[in-house]
Amino acid sequence: MLYARGKKLFCPWSINKSAANFPAPMFFQTHRSYLVNTQKISAFERRKDTGVCIIQNQAIESVPVSRSKVGALRDLLDL
Repeated sequence: MLYARGKKLFCPWSINKSAANFPAPMFFQTHRSYLVNTQKISAFERRKDTGVCIIQNQAIESVPVSRSKVGALRDLLDL
């Protein structure tokens, strides 16, 4: 699924193809099923060894961050 401008849209691409076509570090894969525009992240919440990104979008409010991606995301966001 693709969440853009407050809408939920279907994206036929796999997450790997999507990640390859969107520029890093503007887009970051937070979880095996989530690729996030880092400019839309309004907050990051740590939850034990994982985390959650709070997103500035009406269609989706939060996105999970896997254990293996927490450190890289915090470095990218300068947290």
